[in-house]
Amino acid sequence: MKFRQFMAMPVVRQAFQITPRHRVSQSAYDACLYQISDLDNLDDGVGTFISYEIPAVGDWVVKGIDTSPYHCTDETFRKNYLVP
Repeated sequence: MKFRQFMAMPVVRQAFQITPRHRVSQSAYDACLYQISDLDNLDDGVGTFISYEIPAVGDWVVKGIDTSPYHCTDETFRKNYLVP
């Protein structure tokens, strides 16, 4: 089996950073599923995302075009995305 190198196409994703004003809790049904709500805007409801580690303030929730939202540490996010 011989692997060849390929350039990935640029991908635009949506993301937001977890702040102290977000309430994050682990789902009672799935250890990798977390719920998040914005304490300043409860009308936005509760969102869910996948994480394999405990999310912290400063980390990010990322959503791709065809992917479910997922957790990304701040360090990893800043290595892989252009952050203004």
